[in-house]
Amino acid sequence: AYVSINNDKNLKIDFDYNRQRRFDVEKGLSLISQTGGFSQKFLTLTDFSCFTEFSGANVSIDDSLGRDFVQNIYQNNSNVAQGIYILGEGAYKLQNLNKDILDTRTVESTGVSVALSAGQANVEVLSTLVGLSLQSQEELSLEVYGQRSFYAKLLGKGSVSYQGLDKSEDKLTITDLDYGDLFQGSTTFFPHTDYVGSTTFENVTALIQSSSGLGGTSSLELINSDVRKDDSILVQGDIRIDENSTIASLHETKSVELQGQNIFVHNAESLDDSVSVNVSGDFRFVSATGTNQVDIDAKTIVLTRAENGDASKVIYDQNAEIFADSTIIEGGSSLAVHGTDQIKGLVSFGNTQDQYNSLTIKQTQPTGEQDQWSLGTETTFSSTDNKSIIVVEGLSPHYQFTLEDYEEQWKNYQGWIHVTNSRFTVENSASSIFNRNENSVGLSVGHGGIIHITDKTTIDRLAWANDISSGEVGGILDLTHFEPENSDTQNPVL
Repeated sequence: AYVSINNDKNLKIDFDYNRQRRFDVEKGLSLISQTGGFSQKFLTLTDFSCFTEFSGANVSIDDSLGRDFVQNIYQNNSNVAQGIYILGEGAYKLQNLNKDILDTRTVESTGVSVALSAGQANVEVLSTLVGLSLQSQEELSLEVYGQRSFYAKLLGKGSVSYQGLDKSEDKLTITDLDYGDLFQGSTTFFPHTDYVGSTTFENVTALIQSSSGLGGTSSLELINSDVRKDDSILVQGDIRIDENSTIASLHETKSVELQGQNIFVHNAESLDDSVSVNVSGDFRFVSATGTNQVDIDAKTIVLTRAENGDASKVIYDQNAEIFADSTIIEGGSSLAVHGTDQIKGLVSFGNTQDQYNSLTIKQTQPTGEQDQWSLGTETTFSSTDNKSIIVVEGLSPHYQFTLEDYEEQWKNYQGWIHVTNSRFTVENSASSIFNRNENSVGLSVGHGGIIHITDKTTIDRLAWANDISSGEVGGILDLTHFEPENSDTQNPVL
């Protein structure tokens, strides 16, 4: 630094711009704290004597330096980011622009304070960390202890990780400051978050109030963390939410749209009903349980299990609007839906891993004449083996379940149809799917189910089974509508 005192007895500080400046995160004030403004000891003048009224008003810092002061940020001895600061008068103006947000510090309008003692002057400068330019292929870790606020903008190609110890206590508010025209013409800093690396929240509750949110982040991972934001959370790549994490809107009257390429959830209730999901690829329930309340728009929805984890067991809330070209159920997973509107397209049953995959379709209302209901014709089913079950669950045995499509809808399915709490009549046209030798669909009758046989019928696989959810015993095979006058041992009824 070069220090000079002019004829008006004012002190001017200039810096050597060619010198590299380094800040080690482990040794100084936390970066999060620096974003709210702080007074740093800038220099000490020894053997100093001056007029008694000498104060911060007599000290000035070069204007371009005060606005664009940059230093390298080191973490674990690696240069992970560049910190961009505003100093002195600029920091003072920034503080006044945001006096309802930032802690007010009593300094001169130059942003400088001077503490005089015998023969010595300590010069402190008001400073604010306004930006962090993240280095490519590096990750900056920001520690969150207690309730903190973070005001800096994140730039660059690197990644950021917010780390706490207990999300119930470690809460971070990410918000915007009013910069006025302080950075007009700056070549170093543009006040907008636009970093493109990954983002991780671990053991943190994050309240995102910033309009630029998470910038152009390439991926988002929540580990035992809760994130709250209104309007939208836009991620260029994948979103991963573990079983102890949640996402919801910041305010109860608002909503948030979660956008990404693929989303992985390990708890079906991780997303609040204020959330809607729009992904270009897969929405994957991985060893997830619970009721999904959110609207989902995805190319494919997958229910599966993590390695060494349990199968997924998911229920779609009746009010959830689900749009997907296909649904895949594998690994012994189960899905319960209300009507076929939530599973239009192709439903595929994949590898079972020695457990049955199951889909329960609950009747929502009669879909035909004379208290009938059906699966419609907009859903088709396929399976790799016979270890899959489609449970059709009526409102009561009063309602007649029917099959509208006996060919295309079932031609690639060889699992079971399990009828519960509803009547089902096996007609000649319907019996073809139950009589295809090794590729036949199995027919099972469960609690409250009644299977009517009205004509001679061949069914390759017929079973009575306890109800999957309640464990109640199977229902009734009704032959009372069959006229047996031509029946004999060579031509049995069934």
